[in-house]
Amino acid sequence: MTAMDAYGRKAAAIVLRVLSGEKASSIEPVVMSDSPPMFDWRELKRWKIDESALHGEASSVSKKPPYGKSTDGGLSGRFRSFVSKPCSSRS
Repeated sequence: MTAMDAYGRKAAAIVLRVLSGEKASSIEPVVMSDSPPMFDWRELKRWKIDESALHGEASSVSKKPPYGKSTDGGLSGRFRSFVSKPCSSRS
């Protein structure tokens, strides 16, 4: 079972308790810490945080920009500026 499955099952069990009449305020908070912390690589880059500064088990995700979302104004940026400029027409 993956960590997400475990979270879902635990949340479902709590929901069933509430639906069966138990007061939500009487249910103790549940902390599940079996997953290592994950950070968005784009935000690390934005805030100039080096990945080596992260906790040993931490990992970064989304290392590649989404398709068509160049962060350096590369080909996709140049293509956008070309397409957005109006074409001159001859009369």
